[in-house]
Amino acid sequence: MSSQSNEPAVSAQEDIWQPNSQKSVSLELNPDAYYGLAGQFVEEAVRESEASPAAVLLTFLARFGCEVFNPKTLCPYYEIGDTKHYPRLFVAICGQTAKARKGTSAKPVERLFDFPDTLFTSSIQVSPGPLSSGEGLIYAVRDKRKELDPVSGEMKVIDNGAMDKRLFVLDEELAGALTVTKKEGNTLSSVLRGFWDNGSARPMTKTNRISSTSAHVCIVAHITKGELETHLQNVELLNGFANRFLWALVHRSKLVSIPKAIPIDILEKFQTMLADRLRFGQQCQNLMFADETKELWNTIYPWLSRDKVGMVGAVTDRAEPQTARLALIYALLDKKKMIEPVHLKSALAVWAYCEASAKALFSGRGIYQLDDKILSFLESESLTLTQINSKLGRNIKSQEIKSALQRLIDANIVQFKIENSGGRPTTIFSVTKFNLTK
Repeated sequence: MSSQSNEPAVSAQEDIWQPNSQKSVSLELNPDAYYGLAGQFVEEAVRESEASPAAVLLTFLARFGCEVFNPKTLCPYYEIGDTKHYPRLFVAICGQTAKARKGTSAKPVERLFDFPDTLFTSSIQVSPGPLSSGEGLIYAVRDKRKELDPVSGEMKVIDNGAMDKRLFVLDEELAGALTVTKKEGNTLSSVLRGFWDNGSARPMTKTNRISSTSAHVCIVAHITKGELETHLQNVELLNGFANRFLWALVHRSKLVSIPKAIPIDILEKFQTMLADRLRFGQQCQNLMFADETKELWNTIYPWLSRDKVGMVGAVTDRAEPQTARLALIYALLDKKKMIEPVHLKSALAVWAYCEASAKALFSGRGIYQLDDKILSFLESESLTLTQINSKLGRNIKSQEIKSALQRLIDANIVQFKIENSGGRPTTIFSVTKFNLTK
């Protein structure tokens, strides 16, 4: 084993973008996530409702990201290298049970974006799903199609295509999508990947050769924890598109026997502010990081890009672009042409919550379950090999434990140091910490 840094760089301010608890299944968002108009709206939406604040927030961010995109100019966006990232989010809201009030969280957002015609005109497509086939998604945002007329020899338009290639899907039955993707020949997984990556999809089918380019598809899908666990054996299925989703484990915020909707006068005020931000955002082009934001990004980048093991790693390995997209949305909501540190901190708070949710949902799954078990021990305290073996019940071969530790060390998730106390040297393992306050 090759040694890592002997002293972990621990900082009290690390909690700025950590959720309040990664071990509890009742996760809470860091207050930074409720910055600006998004937070103000969530506060009103859940004031007299059982809806989960996290679910309302993520639904709002995804819907705004879809609406603010200008299909004529293909703006706004944030550019990382040669890749343009648009305000395009896929969100998977997972409730502990059917009583997590996942559906309740969508209602206030639906009302908010139902603008009076005199305030804001939108041609965005909104669909309740279900996410059943890739071809169905493509058809909704399809390109214009031309074919050669055998008589005249000229190319003629046979399908004018979608008038607006923005599509917001609110699917309350994600379990159905996970089921259909198991069927041979189903293209949903590959189409979703294409739409998230670059807005394009072209299924390799012999008939009905539709395609879509420069589409802007945003998704919020709901599932219960029990339904998700039913499909967890499909590792390849989940690895196919799960890392394009922001996973949010939510719970009912409180008991309200007689919930009340947002009063109409308050809703109208939010609609006026929101319409103003949408008009602003649709005129923006390439938003860049402010200088202070670049410094913050350089600081937290090692934390975002760190390796993670098992299925948790598989579903969270797009941390950097997911965070950048969230920061872009927060900046547009703030009517800024630069992404400022406050926007990135808000995005980090959301990402940390989603990563913690993924950990709660997927940890211990897949082929490296032993790695996850050892990591869970080390998150609480530093341990020797003997202590780890003891916590595992002394029924795991020493070489298997060493192999798991080596994988964690190679991924820079775990570090070790050797202590000499006069006798035999002792190797102590601990979780690698990242100093986020340099």
